[in-house]
Amino acid sequence: MKDMQFEIDILWFDENLKLVHIKHAASPASYPAESFCPPAPSKYVIEVAAGNAERLNLKLGDGFTSP
Repeated sequence: MKDMQFEIDILWFDENLKLVHIKHAASPASYPAESFCPPAPSKYVIEVAAGNAERLNLKLGDGFTSP
């Protein structure tokens, strides 16, 4: 989050592309005092502008399927 200028949502996914944790509106002001880690094992992480996780109605357990 160093040098970030805006809040982000952080999405963690496991090896099966299942959403295992969401950190809503992580603030740049949290750096370096706070670090963000999922409570469950994860393999992938996506950072998006704050509010997008809610706007997309993402919930734990949501996943992706291949076409």
